[in-house]
Amino acid sequence: MKTILFRTCFVFSCFITTLSFAQKGKMEPIDYNDKLAAITDSLYTMGVEWATEFQNIAGTHKDYSKLAIHRKKIAVFTSRKMEEVRRGPTIGKGAEELKNAMLGFLAFEKSMIDNAFAPLEKLNSTSTEAEVGEAIKKLSEEAKKEAEALKKVNTAQEKYGELNGFTLEAPEESQSE
Repeated sequence: MKTILFRTCFVFSCFITTLSFAQKGKMEPIDYNDKLAAITDSLYTMGVEWATEFQNIAGTHKDYSKLAIHRKKIAVFTSRKMEEVRRGPTIGKGAEELKNAMLGFLAFEKSMIDNAFAPLEKLNSTSTEAEVGEAIKKLSEEAKKEAEALKKVNTAQEKYGELNGFTLEAPEESQSE
């Protein structure tokens, strides 16, 4: 009798636990938007870390190869998030457009990492000012394109919010500059 009671309680508690996880797992359009927005926020933070290290290196030992650890972190994160977004479900009206905008942004980031970040790592204390200047110029050009790619995501987010009945917060000043 105790065994039957124990099993019944165990099965019931498993059912309640499963039910509570299922409720927590239900994603609303605002949650989907926030999930994608968190990706750009994380990339921004990692970019600031990379830039801080770049400034430190440029002002001291000029061993730019030390930027590789930051670039690799960004590259792994970008690839992982591309796969998550690609495979993940879309939630709400207009979600496919938002998903595609985010995938386009992440593809741009991946390209920027390879074409603008990685070449800087080849610089060292014997690199000429012209070589450093050229690498920085390439990075600056890519950064302008990055702003355009991010604007496409922001536009898709605004449209997505309108279609799903929520308004987005204005972007912080530090991220828009």
